Amino acid sequence: MSPVDKQAKRAQTTHTHSFVLKPPWSSFFLVHEDARPISIATVTSYKTIFTLSHRHPSPNPRNPGWPLHNLLAYLRTLYPTQTPSTRVFCWSDPGLPTCEWKSRFGVVQMTGGGRPSTLNWEKVLHGLGSRVADLAPMMHPTRLATQAAA
Repeated sequence: MSPVDKQAKRAQTTHTHSFVLKPPWSSFFLVHEDARPISIATVTSYKTIFTLSHRHPSPNPRNPGWPLHNLLAYLRTLYPTQTPSTRVFCWSDPGLPTCEWKSRFGVVQMTGGGRPSTLNWEKVLHGLGSRVADLAPMMHPTRLATQAAA
């Protein structure tokens, strides 16, 4: 993925950015660049809008993370003929940048019409198994209070 300011005009990115932080937009939304002005829509409008955008939670610009992977798999399942390649904006900028945008743009190529693979499988004693993490001890109220007071 490349910086968003290398792929789009500043007016486009600034206009889109003004919508990113306002409710009711969720973590995922669509950008229709052919409309003037640029319009923003929900993911359910995918048939008519072709740039997928999401709030990029990862500090690593090269790894958009599992939420985007899951949404791409979902869209590929619903719209197999319309999603062999999908334009993606990963919004990372909390405010308008003074120099280079942290947000990224790229085109995701999806191959095959089969069922998408899943993430977070790891080798276990008898092959592959789901990754399990027990977070209950970390959420114990007494432990949390002790950590907060320290």
